[in-house]
Parts: sequence; C-alpha cells; structure tokens
Amino acid sequence: MTSADTAIYTFILEHFGVAVSAVAGALAARGRRVDLFGVVVLALVTALGGGTIRDVCLGATPVFWIQDPRYVATATLLGWERSSWRGAGIRR
Repeated sequence: MTSADTAIYTFILEHFGVAVSAVAGALAARGRRVDLFGVVVLALVTALGGGTIRDVCLGATPVFWIQDPRYVATATLLGWERSSWRGAGIRR
C-alpha cells in the first residue's frame, strides 16, 4: 500500500466519522422537535466539536475543519439530509 492509498483511506474514514456524528446530532435534535436550523447546528456541533477540542488540547492550529472546509460541508449536508427524511419529527 502506497502513501497515496493511505491518504485516500484516511480521508474516507475521517469523513465517514464526521458523517456518522452529524447524523447522531440530527437524531438527537429529532427528540427535541427543533426546526431545520437547529438540526443543522446540532449536527455541526456533534460532528466537529470533539475534533475541535482535540486539536485545541494538542495545540494543532488551525483546527481540522478550518484547514479543510469539506468537513463542515459534510456535516451540514448530512444534518440537512437527515431533517428531510420522512417522519423525522422536525418542526417546519
């Protein structure tokens, strides 16, 4: 396995982790019956919060989602997507 393959797998796994966390945040919003904005904010906080705390504690600046805004896009799109699922319990 080359270093390019490793970089691709790392990229995929990192975005998968962000996506799963964003969906978890959106599901948490489901029980609170919030609007679309609240769902997206909760998805972003859940998906990016842990990594941000990690980077700040390690002194890694700028934090990961500022270096690569695709993480924010992934979390936002998954939060929005989750709110549009039928029976999501989201107040419109």
